[in-house]
Amino acid sequence: MVTNYVTKRRKKPTKDRIKIDIDNYKAMLTSAEHYLSTAMRLALQTTHAINEISSAKYNDCAWLKKTTLQDAYLYLVR
Repeated sequence: MVTNYVTKRRKKPTKDRIKIDIDNYKAMLTSAEHYLSTAMRLALQTTHAINEISSAKYNDCAWLKKTTLQDAYLYLVR
């Protein structure tokens, strides 16, 4: 074996994150564009990152009266 893949890898640098309070979050939410404010709200409800939700393609949207579980998918009412 030429290469040992078990060797230690360099640690990735840690990200500097700043937690915001609820007032700043609400201010960002009201000033954000529609798609971004929707992504921010969905990120709180689904625990996905905002960048994952805002980059998702929403095809075949259905307007439902209540939240349902169908075909192993959870359909949320917004």
